[in-house]
Amino acid sequence: MRAARVSNRNTHEQSRHGQGKTQGQKIHTAGQGFTMNELTETDHTYPGGARGLGALCSFIRSHYSCIAATIIVLLSVGVTVGLTFINKKEISELSTIVDVLKRDLNKEQSKTAILEQRLHQMSESPDTKNIPSSCPEVAEKNGFNNQTFYVIDPDGPERGVLPMVVQCDVQEGTVITLIGHNSEARAHVKGFDGRGAYFKDVTYWNIMEQVRAVVDKSTLCKQHIKYECHRSVIFGSTDTPYAWWVTWDGRKADYWGGASPGSGKCACGQAGTCPGRCNCAVNNSTWREDSGFLSHKDDLPVTQLRFGDTGDSGEEGYYTLGKLICYP
Repeated sequence: MRAARVSNRNTHEQSRHGQGKTQGQKIHTAGQGFTMNELTETDHTYPGGARGLGALCSFIRSHYSCIAATIIVLLSVGVTVGLTFINKKEISELSTIVDVLKRDLNKEQSKTAILEQRLHQMSESPDTKNIPSSCPEVAEKNGFNNQTFYVIDPDGPERGVLPMVVQCDVQEGTVITLIGHNSEARAHVKGFDGRGAYFKDVTYWNIMEQVRAVVDKSTLCKQHIKYECHRSVIFGSTDTPYAWWVTWDGRKADYWGGASPGSGKCACGQAGTCPGRCNCAVNNSTWREDSGFLSHKDDLPVTQLRFGDTGDSGEEGYYTLGKLICYP
């Protein structure tokens, strides 16, 4: 299935309500115009003062393009009304998707506002030499709130990449760094049959050079990836997969979460706990899942997701990609 192209691709349009034409409003056709008041019912007089059937014919000929356009509009309205009744289910599904996208947009706008505020505060501060280099340093200086964004400079002041925005948290007593992106919400894939036909570009809070600076400085980084499948596979019977992810430097990855690079398998396939390469390889009408952490530092973070095998009836899936998590 294809997700959107986001890059993100993350844009929602607001509805615009137009006003209908009123009596006396000007209508333009082929460089000339007339008002609705010029054609009256009482005297059957047409623009220019002509009367009678001949005048009517002449009027029709002179405004043929306008009348033809009106007929086309009426026919289109009729077809649209018919399709509305025919496709009520599809319209309802689209409405649900729009509502979900609106909620996602509101979340992203909220995050953006917070990030912009933090960056503004940073730009106003004359002291850039005392910016912490990591989340452990943030914790040592002032403590932290895991719902707050913090500015760090991973390779030190006045060199390398610019300071960047991250979140900090604690996991089993260790302070960790989290970097989010635009594809964290669970997303539906349906209607994309070709291998990798659906794609979603993953955009991070920071530019890739900054993200990689954190990865390079960390002892371990990982990112959780999950695909819920219904008659849809990740790795098929050939060496060319239907679904994959793309590394930070643009390479097509050949393994799924929980498996090793080069394995061409998911976690269960490598562990031998499923009959094929992945749980999704069963490819039947039972919902299944393949998930796990990607932890090979040379490949992280994920920059694109690709899916397919969701074009036929009953074929669909949902994917989820977590934040990049790095350990000191």
